[in-house]
Amino acid sequence: MQDIKNLINNWSDKSDIIIQNNKDFYAPSSFWKLSKKEIKSQTNGCGPEGWGWLVPDCFHPYFFCISNICTIHDYMYNKGKNLKDKRIADLIFRKNFEIKLSKGKKWKWLKILRKRRFQVYFKVVKNKSFDLYCDMDSKSC
Repeated sequence: MQDIKNLINNWSDKSDIIIQNNKDFYAPSSFWKLSKKEIKSQTNGCGPEGWGWLVPDCFHPYFFCISNICTIHDYMYNKGKNLKDKRIADLIFRKNFEIKLSKGKKWKWLKILRKRRFQVYFKVVKNKSFDLYCDMDSKSC
């Protein structure tokens, strides 16, 4: 994976730098200043809005919810200005997953299952979200 510092330096909005909050997840600094109500109004969790039945926020039966990192990913898609920002948002999404996975249960077999499930999910997001991203307002695609 690309070096995190390089990703951060390539984010288009230099006034809204990507930071790690309390050694937790990476997101633009403006994300950490939002209220829960503001976050909810600008994001919708995992998958396209209304697709929760197909793209759940939690990986069952692995008892592993990723809605918090999906929310950051949504926010970065909303803030992004070009395809480079989409790529950065996708890679930050993967990095945030790795952080979440490292903080979860230490059972190796469960981590392997969770990681495999996320790899499939990430591949779909990375490859199938191009049209969705480019259809958003003010994108240079």
